[in-house]
Amino acid sequence: YRLSPVTSPATMPHVDTAAAGTQQDAPPVRATARERALVPVRYALRRLRRNAGRALVAAIGIAVGAAVLALTQVGSTAVQDRALQRALAGLQPSDRAIQAVWSGVPAQSSLSLTRLDAIARDAVTPIIGVAPFRVELFRAANWGGVYVNLGAIDGLRRWLRVTGGRLPRPCTPQDCELVQVGGAPAAPKIADLHVVGRASFVPGAPLSAYFGAVAEGGKLPPILLANGVLGLSRFPLPDGAIVARTYGWIVPVAPNRVHDWQLASLAARLDRAQADLERRSDIFTITGPTDTISSIRATSRVAAQRLLILGGDAAVLLLGFAVLASARLRRDHRGVRERMTWSGATRMQILLV
Repeated sequence: YRLSPVTSPATMPHVDTAAAGTQQDAPPVRATARERALVPVRYALRRLRRNAGRALVAAIGIAVGAAVLALTQVGSTAVQDRALQRALAGLQPSDRAIQAVWSGVPAQSSLSLTRLDAIARDAVTPIIGVAPFRVELFRAANWGGVYVNLGAIDGLRRWLRVTGGRLPRPCTPQDCELVQVGGAPAAPKIADLHVVGRASFVPGAPLSAYFGAVAEGGKLPPILLANGVLGLSRFPLPDGAIVARTYGWIVPVAPNRVHDWQLASLAARLDRAQADLERRSDIFTITGPTDTISSIRATSRVAAQRLLILGGDAAVLLLGFAVLASARLRRDHRGVRERMTWSGATRMQILLV
């Protein structure tokens, strides 16, 4: 089977040699470049058909071995990600939340609450792509003759369960309604400020860093909450300008919101947010569950590595089988190469076959 074919006399039109005379001595017609390229391809296809069984066994072994390696890597990543999510689910909501905090008195900063809010949102929202909700808490003090913790939460309905009365409407400068959480009934004697209901925090509210300790019964002062931070900030509280308070911008992190392969970028985004906030105001701080997540990740890697070892062993066995199957084809392959070289095949034609 010639790898550099020429048009043989058998395939040429019949010529009467007696009449043709010296035409028999004409040089043979050379094959075109396309024909020279197609000949080794056709030859290789014929060989594949002839040795289809052995070639198929080797190909299946290689494919299965590669698939086992790929699936093992995918499974290892899934195991590690699932372990991370289980560990996050075991944390308190406040411990896995991302929070930007500003704490002090208004005189410590020349920035208004509106400006602080814009700065905090610009820094916190890009971390996981979720906008925060606001929290405000005044230092426990005597308000209208009652010692209470006064504060406000945006979207109050989401975080409270009413146990009596109703939820308050958003505050205005002329009227501010409050709801009480925990403690004995309290009613500050402040004009246009009144309590309209009682409630408790819903399970999973990421607010323990602000209200958790004071919300637990006993002798601790009750919490009075307004519906909306901006509304309470506009209400004229007695001595409100000199009482220390804390503003918080909170992003709840659901266990399935953060994946194992996102942890490195999450830590980098938290660092950038912290640097940005500190540049705007040195009273700002930002917290996130990065330290906890890092320790969880180190533990979850053990299970993932065990799976990789088992999958690697299986892949080695399968690839070894493929090598043995391929070795049986080696002698035949060497003979084909020698025959092609003897037939005048070029290096490129041998490579194509």
